[in-house]
Amino acid sequence: MVVVIIIVHTEPKFSYNDVTLILVHVGFLTEESGDVFSPKVLKGGPLGEMVQWADILATLHVLGHDLHISVSLKELQQ
Repeated sequence: MVVVIIIVHTEPKFSYNDVTLILVHVGFLTEESGDVFSPKVLKGGPLGEMVQWADILATLHVLGHDLHISVSLKELQQ
């Protein structure tokens, strides 16, 4: 599983009102990694992991950060 999180920030210091652009690449959902995820979803396998990712992404959004989520290598390279 490959997950890349890149945080881009232009200011050298963080404060409570800073908005940070965060790129999250969820590698195990890419077509290039093979489709091993979706067949197991209906059997309840990796749902816990997806819930954890949803919690992380929701928290970052609620904190006011600008999120970009990619699930393909083509989208990641843009």
